[in-house]
Amino acid sequence: QVPELEPGRWLRVRDGEGDCCLLSTGAALQIAMDWQQQPEHANSTVCSLPLWGMAAKRQQAAQCAPWREVMTLEDHLLDGGFGSWMLEAQALAAGQGAATTRIKPRALDAAVCGTVGSQATLNRLGGLTPA
Repeated sequence: QVPELEPGRWLRVRDGEGDCCLLSTGAALQIAMDWQQQPEHANSTVCSLPLWGMAAKRQQAAQCAPWREVMTLEDHLLDGGFGSWMLEAQALAAGQGAATTRIKPRALDAAVCGTVGSQATLNRLGGLTPA
């Protein structure tokens, strides 16, 4: 069944029992699902935010509220990417007096810049997937 998509709305992909969320966008959803299989993330819930942009920033504080920690995962550099956008959304919410959740972005290490390879190779070299 194809989920109903709405810009800025998280999709819950796989439930966990803890108070942490692995939040991904795009192809990084598989990385989040793989991370949930690791002991340190086994109780995390996996969510995806397939559509995001400037107009959706204000919605993020309410969706972060249930979580002690939201770890964003992206197969992109942090600069100008999904994790950076979520940090901006958190700062916007804090400036308006809203309670915020600690956002922990995980993105490709900048060391991959100038490296040519498949996305899987860049993910491995950039620290998102195991060596």
